[in-house]
Parts: sequence; structure tokens; C-alpha cells
Amino acid sequence: MIPLLHSRSFSADTYAKIIAIRIENFAKYAAMREIQQYLPVGSPGRCWLRSERRLRDTSPRRLLEPVALHVLSGSMRYFIDGRILTLGPRTLLWAYSDQSHFLLSESTDFDMWVLVMARDTLRGTGMRPESSSTKNANEPHAVTLPLAEHRRLTAIAEELHGKTDADWLRNGLRWWTMQARAASEIGEATTSYRTHPGVQRAIEILEHDPSLALSDVARRSHLSYSRLSRLFKKEVGRTMAEYRTNCRLLRVDEIVERNTNTNLLAAAAAAGFGSYAQFYRCFVRDRQQRPKAYYRRFLTA
Repeated sequence: MIPLLHSRSFSADTYAKIIAIRIENFAKYAAMREIQQYLPVGSPGRCWLRSERRLRDTSPRRLLEPVALHVLSGSMRYFIDGRILTLGPRTLLWAYSDQSHFLLSESTDFDMWVLVMARDTLRGTGMRPESSSTKNANEPHAVTLPLAEHRRLTAIAEELHGKTDADWLRNGLRWWTMQARAASEIGEATTSYRTHPGVQRAIEILEHDPSLALSDVARRSHLSYSRLSRLFKKEVGRTMAEYRTNCRLLRVDEIVERNTNTNLLAAAAAAGFGSYAQFYRCFVRDRQQRPKAYYRRFLTA
């Protein structure tokens, strides 16, 4: 059910845009659990830095292609198949095609290499796209790399970065994958912990619809508000309100990039902010700059 809005708070044109955006968002997130193809047909893969692309659609959900995340600096919490990992520099995480995964939170100095590889690209590398092919299929495949291996993978990724020639990129990604596989064998395994079912449900609800009241999130998670709040803070590392605000900001990111002719008021309202003033305060506190300056490269209206 799409949350109701008070139409008197907006112009008719803005209100219509908000409703259209929310309908589009709900249609998109209804299919979130389905396996999606990320790469264009014929593409061998992609390699980029997280710091270059902060918008939500760069954080894949459940992809046909396997994803490798190589942390360079800072720290992040990553959710993968009901488990949470806290990852720092020199960490390498594999997310396979049969796993649901996304970035929960990141420090302000966080950066990582993101590599998405077509299944054909993995041929001859010894890597398989499904987690069921790994030694411990029920555990996330994350290791802290020795310094020499970390530097080697970083150097290869820097060479891959920005390359568009398909053959060059395919061969480079294969070489990176073979080096990463060898490095993983001598790296130190990173532990994860399984989230409480109520916390996992709350995360999924807020990712799906950050406009909801936290009391509604608790009710749908089948926990009392106080118990869910304590568990959420303990397991996720931030309060539900902080996490919801982050989800709302990321939803605005996504709306603006996908609908370049929208306005920020409509995007903020569709994401769940009660007013532009509230959105502005949260945005400046989180991003240390004004929204219009941040989104100037996307907005056309």
C-alpha cells in the first residue's frame, strides 16, 4: 500500500509527480528479490571506485553476475544473505549470483573497488558464479588480504579502471580474478553474524519504503518498538531513525538520477521526508553541502 500524502501541502503538479515516483518505486522494489542482469549484453564486466558513484543503483541487490568488493579505506557494514559483515581496508568480499546483498552503511572516508564480471568472463579463472560452489556455501566469502596481495589487486584494478575495450577488459578482469582467488586462499577469513529475523525484516521494510513510521516498521517486524530499537542499534550500528534517514537520502539520489526532470521537493516527498526543510537539514548534515549543488549534474529542471 502506498502511504497517503496530504495533497494540500503541494501544488497539483508536484503532487502528481510525487505519486508517479512512488508508484514507480513500488513497482521496482516489488521485483527486488528477482535476479537482475546488471551488465549490458556482450559486456565482459565493469570496474569502478565507490567514491565515484555514490548513488544507490551502484549498490547491486541480487544480480546475475558475481560481484567483488575490495575495500581501500574506511569501513562499511554489508548485508549479505541475512548476515552482516563489518569490513575495513584490505578486505575482499565476493557476492555471488545466488546471494542477496547490499551496502548497509559506510564511514565518511570509505572507498572500495567494485568489480562486476559477466559469467563468461570467469571461464578459466577457477571461480564459479554461485556461492554453492564455495567451500562454505552458507558463509559470506570475505577475507582480509596480506598487504602485498592487496597492493597487487589494487594496481590491476587501477589499470582496468576506465577501460572500454571489451577484449582488454575481459582479459584484465580474468587476470584480476585469478589473482584475487589466489590471494583469498592465504587471506584471513572475516567473521560475520546472522541478524535477528526482526532486524532483517526491518532492514528490508525500510529499504523498500523509508516513508513508513518506525512504529509501523516494528509492527511489521513482529517486535515491540523498544526491543527492535535495541536490537537494530546493536546489530546495524546505528539507530532505526538514522538508518531510515539514510534510506530516504539514498532514495532521493535514485529518484533524481532516474528522473532528471523532477524537482527536489517532489523527490524528497516521495522518499518520505515531511518537508523540504527537513530534507535540507538531513542532507546538509549527512553530505556537508547543499542539495542543489550536489545534484546539479543530474537535474535539468
